[in-house]
Amino acid sequence: MDIVKSNTNRELVICGRGRIGGALAESLRSLNIQVINDGRIDSELGLIFSESCQVKNIGLLVICISARQKSNNPQTWQWKNIFRGLIKQINSQQISVKNIVMVSSTRVYEGIKKGIVTAKTTPEVLTEAGQGLLEAEKQLNTCFGINLLILRCSGLYGALYPVYTPILKAGEGKVRCGVEAESVVQRLVDVVKHSQKNNLRSGVELLTDNKVYWGGKCFCFEQDTEQINLLAQTQRLLKNSQFYIE
Repeated sequence: MDIVKSNTNRELVICGRGRIGGALAESLRSLNIQVINDGRIDSELGLIFSESCQVKNIGLLVICISARQKSNNPQTWQWKNIFRGLIKQINSQQISVKNIVMVSSTRVYEGIKKGIVTAKTTPEVLTEAGQGLLEAEKQLNTCFGINLLILRCSGLYGALYPVYTPILKAGEGKVRCGVEAESVVQRLVDVVKHSQKNNLRSGVELLTDNKVYWGGKCFCFEQDTEQINLLAQTQRLLKNSQFYIE
């Protein structure tokens, strides 16, 4: 976890030091923002820090963590319960959190078979993993007095995620959509800058590169309307979009 001083006398806490969280911390350092690495989210204890770093007043909590099971490192937590302790902390006022941004996934749309999916589309899940992620999003909405922005990212590709890039570009078997991980990081940087002077707008952003990859070809939503609409008749297409709660 990375803790960044803001100019509002509240802390900016970035939870997660993976490819997204780590790159975000580096980007903030390049902007001369002080970053401190400490702490983690525990399903029972909530947001915890070392004895040398106790944070109670948080302006923005950025959550970019992944519950991915590896062969040599069994999954130790699940989305459906990871925020249990954090929610207790916030609702009992053990800590004060004004804004939360959660990096989520378009997995929550996995049950939709065809059509154009936007940030306003109601999620449909098929798998236990998808259900857990959707539950996690909903649980954060039960926190008292916070502004919650959820970033649902399509398949991550680019320099930070090179494995998916050739799969995406090939577009074999089914339509594929994606977003450069570097674009996600930049969006988070923009959110951080905004939050230092203003509260976040609660809502959902669906992040893609606004393109569709199929059969070795790439179609843009803005330019290839006819082909996009044709593909949407039989397959699920993800469109870069935003939906905010007024």
